[in-house]
Amino acid sequence: MYCMKCGRELPDWASFCRYCGTSQAFAPAGSLERQQESAAPKPPLEPMVRAQSPLPPNLKVGEPQAPYTHLSFPPERTDDRTQVKAPPAPMLREPQTPTSRDEPVMITGAQISTSPEPLESRPLAPDFDYPSPPASATRRADTSVPVSPSPAVGEQQVHQAYHSSSPRLISGGVQRHPSAPQPSRLSKSHDQQPKKKRRNLPLIIIGILVLIALIGAGLWYFFFREKDPGDIDKPEYLFFNGLLAAEDNDGKWGYINKTGTYVIKPQFDNAWFFSGNGLVSVEINGKWGYIDRSGTLVIKPQYDFAWAFSDIGLARVKVDSKYGYIDKTGTYVIKPQFDDAWAFTVNGLAAVKIDGKWGYIDRFGTLVIKPRFDFTWAYPDIGLALVEVDGKWGYIDKKGSYVIEPQLDNVQEFTANGLTAVQIDGKWGYIDKTGSFVIRPQFDWAESFSADGLAAVEVNDQCGYIDKTGSFVIDLQVDWAGTFSNGRAYVWVDGKGGYIDKSGTFVIRPQFDWVGTFSADGLAVVEVAGKYGCINKAGAFVVEPQYDETGQIFSDDGYLVVIRNEKWGVLDQKGNEVIPCQFSRLNVLYPFDPTWRRTDY
Repeated sequence: MYCMKCGRELPDWASFCRYCGTSQAFAPAGSLERQQESAAPKPPLEPMVRAQSPLPPNLKVGEPQAPYTHLSFPPERTDDRTQVKAPPAPMLREPQTPTSRDEPVMITGAQISTSPEPLESRPLAPDFDYPSPPASATRRADTSVPVSPSPAVGEQQVHQAYHSSSPRLISGGVQRHPSAPQPSRLSKSHDQQPKKKRRNLPLIIIGILVLIALIGAGLWYFFFREKDPGDIDKPEYLFFNGLLAAEDNDGKWGYINKTGTYVIKPQFDNAWFFSGNGLVSVEINGKWGYIDRSGTLVIKPQYDFAWAFSDIGLARVKVDSKYGYIDKTGTYVIKPQFDDAWAFTVNGLAAVKIDGKWGYIDRFGTLVIKPRFDFTWAYPDIGLALVEVDGKWGYIDKKGSYVIEPQLDNVQEFTANGLTAVQIDGKWGYIDKTGSFVIRPQFDWAESFSADGLAAVEVNDQCGYIDKTGSFVIDLQVDWAGTFSNGRAYVWVDGKGGYIDKSGTFVIRPQFDWVGTFSADGLAVVEVAGKYGCINKAGAFVVEPQYDETGQIFSDDGYLVVIRNEKWGVLDQKGNEVIPCQFSRLNVLYPFDPTWRRTDY
């Protein structure tokens, strides 16, 4: 059958044209009218308008119909929404191949259920949870839904899906076209979000947890991490922020770079070390304030003394013989009230002295460990603090509880192997972090363990080396022994210094008047006839003895401070004088200070 208006081919049961909407002019295939209309020029197609029309009397809502595979329908419109279709339902019989376009394959009645299952009882498509209307629901016209392609042979299709907004039946469930009007909600369960969105919930939870972890790590880093040694009395670097305080011939201090050029001209009465936040304390007319790297005054001079900022953002200051803490704007975070104080450490605590006793405060000034010690020194990297009570030494944790009761006469520092040398009843041994003796007290003197795993000990004025079990690795045979570093240790024999390796063999014979520890760069300071130079691990001079004084060791950034003719300069790790000896003084601390008193062995 054909439409007399638009000439489109229609099913035999059609009561109206699905393309142009007319419901009157129809002609059977092969009629004269159809042939005449086919020969005449055809007007351009008008937009499809589907008028609501009653169903044919022989068609019931929800009843599956045999597909017409010889019909040609326009392709279905798609949009940005992804349509995920389930695999087609199993075919009831082997598919048949049509012999021609005009001879459709008919499906027998056995293939079509005469009592179809109600749509609302069928499973939903995997990605949607729209409700299916009951079989008795009234069909609604939908002019915006394009006709879907012909179904494959063996697949059931309801005629209603082509003309209404009701869900289309596909293999495995029902699915509504994106542009179709939303059905009215039938129950509370229809308010739920689509399953596809629910599957994103674990990702959202994981994202939130990751964000919380990052924020926590940032807070820990800000409050407890301290990578800048500016407020520590033994800095590992010579240059902080690339600058070093230097005094000119007129007694004024400024800051030079690594070539010895003044970046901040000499104008201050004294100068300290740069902090990690780019500020440094300087003295002007007897008061201390802070400048930045450009030399601009940031905090006006008002303190009797001011130290470098620690990484938690606080600096120790002294006013009228009392100690407090300020932030980088100069605002008091903890007002001056303590008799003495140390810098904040990596665990967020600082030692303070009140009425002659030492305790600990947090960064807000709250006493977390009451003052009851005669002296204390924190070792935050191991979570312990050394304390003195009535001339005896012990260790506490960050809560103030004793880990090792005060009972030791003297102590060394804990080392990487978790041991420290202690003296009790005149003899030295080694304990672990619990206070248990790992090596019983038996030595007249004992040094800390080096990174090489050996420690120097003395018995009856002779020195040797032991391992962490207390066994002698190098027998007692030298007058004095130093700490191993870079595979070498200095030793003294008959008033001369030389170097041995870990087997106890002399690699550099005793010949020097003074010897220092080898640095990471493989150089050591030695003295010959009152002049100082540097040798390598083979004993060859890299820097000939020519300086009146030097620092005891190279800094971790590879520099050595030297003095010649009362003028200060700097050497690099190759022995080059990168900063000539021309300054009255450089502000450095032990062990880089050449004026620090040397030990005579």
